Amino acid sequence: FLFEQKPELPIWQQIPPDWTGSDAEYAINWALTALHEDFVYQYPVAGGRRLRGGSVADFFVHSANLIIRVQGVYFHYQRGEDARAVDQLSKLMMESKGFVVIDIDSDDALRAPMYYTQEALNYQDHSRAMKG
Repeated sequence: FLFEQKPELPIWQQIPPDWTGSDAEYAINWALTALHEDFVYQYPVAGGRRLRGGSVADFFVHSANLIIRVQGVYFHYQRGEDARAVDQLSKLMMESKGFVVIDIDSDDALRAPMYYTQEALNYQDHSRAMKG
């Protein structure tokens, strides 16, 4: 008898076993790579996690002086006001260093990574944080 084949996952959901980030971060990594952007994954800002007040950006795109932060729905939106305040302070710190900061929500990254990455490269932020 015939076995039903599982539909093949989109390429951005075919995550290599050695990938250390989230699935959504991989999707944005895939899109930036496909767009031939020069970028750094896990880019330390103001000392990164080693210094108080520092942070690590998910992605830094050199040509656009752009930081892209992938925002997990639970971790960044559902944990309450304190978590949102820490995110906002981190964003303000990065902006004070001269970076443009765009957030991409994880569910958007997984659904349409190319679209949301191109929007971020055009400085368009569609995240829940921007919508208030």
